[in-house]
Formats: sequence, structure tokens, C-alpha cells
Amino acid sequence: MAMRMHALLMGLGLVAGCARYESSQPDAHGPVIVGYSGFSSHLMDDILPFIAQRLNAVHVDEGTWYDGHQATEIREFYDHGHAVLIIGHSEGCRNALSLAYELQDIPVHLCFLDFAQMRIADRLGFGHSPAIPTNVESITNVYSDGFLRGRPLRLGDAQGTPVIMNQATEGGHWVFDNDPVMERYTEILKRLILGEE
Repeated sequence: MAMRMHALLMGLGLVAGCARYESSQPDAHGPVIVGYSGFSSHLMDDILPFIAQRLNAVHVDEGTWYDGHQATEIREFYDHGHAVLIIGHSEGCRNALSLAYELQDIPVHLCFLDFAQMRIADRLGFGHSPAIPTNVESITNVYSDGFLRGRPLRLGDAQGTPVIMNQATEGGHWVFDNDPVMERYTEILKRLILGEE
């Protein structure tokens, strides 16, 4: 029964959880962006358009469940000179990390928004913090302090030597689509990915 329910949820996620954005600007030079929401969350509906506009993104995919078939398409964008940015909120960070592993043959940038698994592993003494693959060039880790929320990312969490930018923010687990909060971490992403000050 549990297996059938899991398969049903996966199917619903793949059918309903993929929103797409194509840049209307013919000279779009920014990254291709993939974003994953957490359980019962639609934060990416606000976050992805905001970031896409400011980074002049060429293409955006959104989903709740990880879809490995995106990897081929993302590689094609990378081959045409576009950086790759993968964003996750809460449990969606696990999906973002899975896609980074799927794309280990190309460099990617990660943005974690309250990666709950890190805090749970630390506080409850089981599980483990995520291991960041070596192809990750930078990690923007934004977290709100709390029992089931994120925490600062440490160099020991990464297998390579990525640039790690930790940013704490006040508020709860759903604060990341707040305009001032989005402005702060989007500015970090612009510096890391586009090299803009």
C-alpha cells in the first residue's frame, strides 16, 4: 500500500509539478535555472520568476519531484555557454542535490533555502548532512534558525572546494519568498554566477 501511494505521489508530481519559463529576451545570457519546492510548498512560484528576471535567465524549470530526464536538456544549455543554477527549498534541497549528482560531468551552482535535513541530522543524531559533489562551484545557503530548519554549511559538508556563502535570515520556514529576503540572496547569486557587483 505504501509503495502504491509513493508511486501515485511521484506520478502526480511529474504531471503537475513542472512549470516552465523561456526568456522573451533574444539576448538572454544568464543561467538555466531548476527549482524544487518542498512538501506542500509553492514558494518557487514567486522565487523563480524573481531570480530569473534579475539573472536574465534563459530557461527555468520548476518541479516538486526530481526528474532525471532534465539532465540532458540542461547539459545542452551548458554546452551553449549558460551556467547552471539549481535551487531547492526544504525537502526540495534533496532533489536539487540529486540533480547536481546527475550532472557531475559539468559545473553547477546550488542555492539551498532552509535545507531541513542538515538541522535534523545535527539535532536528532541520526541521518547525515548532505555530501556536496565535486562539480559544485558555489553554494548559496540561506537558512532560518530553528529546530527543523537549516544551518550554516561547513567546508566539511562538501567533497570539493566550492565557494560557500551562508546567509541567516529572520523568520520562519516560509520566509524565502519575501521580497527583501529574495533581494539579498539574489544579489549573492548575481555575484557568484554572473560576476556582477
